Amino acid sequence: MDEVISYLDSLVNTINPGLNKPLSTHHPCQKWLEDLDDDLQDYFGFPNELRDHTIVHNENGNLELLTARNDPLINPHNRIQLQGWRANIDLKPILII
Repeated sequence: MDEVISYLDSLVNTINPGLNKPLSTHHPCQKWLEDLDDDLQDYFGFPNELRDHTIVHNENGNLELLTARNDPLINPHNRIQLQGWRANIDLKPILII
């Protein structure tokens, strides 16, 4: 399992390298209030629990990758893909027993 977690850690990241930087007044991906047509449109279950280490959580045979996290609001992402795409992504591997 340690090898699996190490491999997944090389692909999926939830560490914010700019966690202590000052916030911008407007994020490039942010929608304006008048562009929202319902108040649940941008609700995705955040904030997430912070964790020091990546684990594979097994709940009744349902596996979920819970990555090391220093920011409760960041999506799981691949840094190279994020830098190339330059837009929001949410990356989670499919884990099967």
